[in-house]
Amino acid sequence: MIAGTTRTTIMTHTLSRVSSLCLIALATATVQSQAATMAVNGGSMSLDLDSSIFSALLLTTNDHFGATSSNSMTLATITNPATPGDTTDVWTGLPFGVNPASISSPSGRTLPGTTLTYDPGNLTGTAAGQIGLGGFTRFNGAGGLFYIGDYQLLYNPTRATGVYSGWYLQNTAGFPANAFDFANVSTNLTGSGFTLSGDLVPNSDSFFSLYGLTGTDMGNFSFTATAVPETSSALLGTLSMVGLLTRRRRTA
Repeated sequence: MIAGTTRTTIMTHTLSRVSSLCLIALATATVQSQAATMAVNGGSMSLDLDSSIFSALLLTTNDHFGATSSNSMTLATITNPATPGDTTDVWTGLPFGVNPASISSPSGRTLPGTTLTYDPGNLTGTAAGQIGLGGFTRFNGAGGLFYIGDYQLLYNPTRATGVYSGWYLQNTAGFPANAFDFANVSTNLTGSGFTLSGDLVPNSDSFFSLYGLTGTDMGNFSFTATAVPETSSALLGTLSMVGLLTRRRRTA
């Protein structure tokens, strides 16, 4: 016959063990669920622009600043024609870098951070958030001073019509406005990110539409994103509880 105190102790240990096993099962299920969610944490983009289109707008020269140099300049400095770019009068291979989630903005600018998450099994069906891109292009000519950059790459399924993919670049340099939609896109998913490539085609809500360029192929792009499995606060809390209960069992 088991004494009352002993029986209570056995039941307590049994319940503790069952609780731990339940939490471990919950943590395992959560891990499996979270493993399907990827968070973009790096990457790059390269743009090739059709110089003839910009020349028709009387924007005949350009200065381009990559992410490293542009992300540290104030708006007044980077828009000053006397400030030389990393490259001058180069229209192809213009580089941009993916910004981190948290980034400081110089005076006069708002540099977008990167928050995009997705399920690798359904990229466009689950993409949420934005990808901030460091880089800035300043155009000069008889048409005056014109600049674009500090892009954020977004996905909107309602824009996925015809040649348009739903991916688009929104300019935040000086003012927020849609610039280019990604059209005729080729997508490649890997275990550590994804790539996109295709054409730069303004949609009807792009500021380029003001110049009659809606639907015009203004160049092409290649984009590469690296991503890591996302770990949620709920998962961390569950794992912490499992660890706490395990320690209690060992000291009981």
